Amino acid sequence: MASKGGARQGAGRKPKAEELKIVNQAVNAITQTYGSLEEGFVALLKSGEPSLIKWVFEHAAGKPQERIDITTNGKEVITGMVVK
Repeated sequence: MASKGGARQGAGRKPKAEELKIVNQAVNAITQTYGSLEEGFVALLKSGEPSLIKWVFEHAAGKPQERIDITTNGKEVITGMVVK
């Protein structure tokens, strides 16, 4: 029976230096194409694509907090406790 789990080559998060390298490459590509990051974002907003417009606004203003209101028969459910 083959073992499951454990460390595997290439698994896990990439080193921070590699992540920064990819970010720099993306910034350079956007700057070469549009002149600046700001102009790249303007192009996304002008695309008319709802998912791209949403992405720009979420990155500019931050995602709104998601809140879930849980009630049962008009009674609140408290996490970690059983309500009888």
